[in-house]
Amino acid sequence: MLIIRLKRIGKKNKPYYRMVVADKKRAVSGKFIETLGSVDPHLKTNVLNKERILHWIGVGSQVSDSAFNVLVKEQVVKAPKRKINVSKKKKKEGQEAEKKEQAPQEIPQKEAADESKEEPKTKEPEAQAKDKAQKQEDTKAPEQEKKQESQEKAQTEPQKEDKK
Repeated sequence: MLIIRLKRIGKKNKPYYRMVVADKKRAVSGKFIETLGSVDPHLKTNVLNKERILHWIGVGSQVSDSAFNVLVKEQVVKAPKRKINVSKKKKKEGQEAEKKEQAPQEIPQKEAADESKEEPKTKEPEAQAKDKAQKQEDTKAPEQEKKQESQEKAQTEPQKEDKK
């Protein structure tokens, strides 16, 4: 069975469509039989070969909903526009996004209990000074150990050389 549909081409975030006749079982981006025109949604221009479109419709080709709406807009076909089918997957994603927006408003009890256990963010100036001093000592300790090791090595190396 043949179908007239829009094949997306163009760059990322800048779609451009070709209206093509293809086998319905083939992939949208797959092989097609004939190009019937093009649609540029950014410039809002449509270039369509009306004679060939009417020929393929007369032969018995089906028309996808989006392509049909373009044909109605360009007055190739006189009929009301069709409602475009939205897949269930997209609907579910939209519903999940709404749930996520509502979720931050509700604070789970576990998180609230954890927050109460945490220390207050603001400390007294004396406590802050002690913390800084302790951090400095912690950073100095490894440096002092390295110095001591290097001094020990320096002391042992001359002894080894003397033995040789």
